[in-house]
Amino acid sequence: MKSNPIMKYIADKVDYSILPDVLPIMHSCDGFDCESIIEDMYLKPTMCPVFNEELLYFFYGKPSYPVGEKEQYNRTDELCCPVCFIIDIDKIDIYRVFPFDSGAFSTKMYSQFIHRHMHINQFEIDNNCNAIRAYVSVVFGSNWKYLRGISVEKEAENTYVNALLKMLSANGGFEIDERSNTIEVICKKAIDVSREVRGLVLPENLARKKAISDFITSNGIDYRTYEVRNMTAPTRYNETVFQLAMQFV
Repeated sequence: MKSNPIMKYIADKVDYSILPDVLPIMHSCDGFDCESIIEDMYLKPTMCPVFNEELLYFFYGKPSYPVGEKEQYNRTDELCCPVCFIIDIDKIDIYRVFPFDSGAFSTKMYSQFIHRHMHINQFEIDNNCNAIRAYVSVVFGSNWKYLRGISVEKEAENTYVNALLKMLSANGGFEIDERSNTIEVICKKAIDVSREVRGLVLPENLARKKAISDFITSNGIDYRTYEVRNMTAPTRYNETVFQLAMQFV
């Protein structure tokens, strides 16, 4: 167990006999990257500017990365709409785990709650599934509340833990979004999507492409599609993707 405030806090409160069920992990991307992934047949690590090494990122239990947030125009072409790959967590070698999006942490999105001198390593969760489930059990109480971002712990004596809990229980006009209450799971090895993908959520106009439909059919991928509307911002489909992804949980 890592000797940091988060893990110490969990260890003092967790009951390992009643941990929540294991949730899948989810990787969000746009349609263009989805095509590239399927063409390569691998989800591959890329250089991470936060940790300066090649890493592959997932969120535990839900897709929380807002695909298309930097898109300036309303458009409905399939290459800009959000896609979600769903994978069982035991299919990867977990490298690092954080209780929030490390990229958002690095850009100071959480600065209303987390002091600028706090180091991200002090928030790290042990890199195994039981530690993740223990964190969910202590901080959220259940998978149901975790998936909805409802924390049951509100404050703690330790400064780091207290900052995290205050952010998780925030309700109002803050800069933070759902990335602040979703567990980030990082690995370093490429994932064979033909063997390891459990489910896929994608726009119907992307699913109609022969290369995509052939991949889904030949590998028996369980998938969900959503309809797109003309001149609609890609970001508006992120909630639809979330709701469809919940069918795999």
